[in-house]
Amino acid sequence: MNFGKFVLQLRYRLQDRRDVNGNNIADISTSGRRWSADELVEICNSAIVTASKYIYLYSKIDEFVRLSDISVLSRGVINIVSGEAELPQEALILVSLSSSNRDFSYRSPAHFFSLLNDTASPVTNSYYYTTVFDVGSNKRKLYVFPTAFSGSVTYIAIHTRHNYTTADSGVELSLQGFDDLLLDIAERECRDREHNWERSQILDLRIMAKLGIKTERQR
Repeated sequence: MNFGKFVLQLRYRLQDRRDVNGNNIADISTSGRRWSADELVEICNSAIVTASKYIYLYSKIDEFVRLSDISVLSRGVINIVSGEAELPQEALILVSLSSSNRDFSYRSPAHFFSLLNDTASPVTNSYYYTTVFDVGSNKRKLYVFPTAFSGSVTYIAIHTRHNYTTADSGVELSLQGFDDLLLDIAERECRDREHNWERSQILDLRIMAKLGIKTERQR
């Protein structure tokens, strides 16, 4: 599914298919009578992030997990200089980090930065990484230990591009094979904004069922 189809299908679900002149909407840059183009683009971008997190963290169905590995995880390279680098915008959470001859182990920011003053031999021979938001640069940063490390590292991350615009109508989503889930999540946000709580609850149950989460009704 491309981004344009995602937005238009959401608009159709919301029964807001016509513009103010009564013409059928076929362009995602056109606003409807109830929902503006900018609102639906923003909601669809948010739904992509939410769906990526849900799929990776909550699904317990084996086949679903394998499909999520293909659609949700991405592999890339980061160039580290003196122990730090900026995180790629699309990398929501790093799952693994490695160089050509070693693996880096994740440590929480508090634990990681406490290691900088630890001179114990086992620590100085280990390799760790952490991720934080740097208030000085307003960027998400990757830090590795030892801090003198420079070079290319390969990462696997939960991939969530969430900066699609109306100009990206024909761009295929990286999250493939989850069209109905994406639409459910996006529609739920719309129903919340409408205060249509009954429909939101129905969508919550549908989303949980698709993620393999058992509800009280299913137990």
